Amino acid sequence: MSYTYTKVDDLENSEMVGNHQCVALVRQYAGAPATIAWKQGTAVFGNRLLKKGTAIATFVNGRYANQGKR
Repeated sequence: MSYTYTKVDDLENSEMVGNHQCVALVRQYAGAPATIAWKQGTAVFGNRLLKKGTAIATFVNGRYANQGKR
């Protein structure tokens, strides 16, 4: 599932949310869950169908890169 905020242009020069990190922004505006629940989606590179405002994240071996080891 992808998380998209269609009014992304309206965020220009707006106040930062949460702890000022990108995850807080994606959770606030695109309705994404906590990163523990994030799943790897469609590849971004070369994907011309990706909609503006779609959140992207780095995954390593199917895990969100900032989750640490478990």
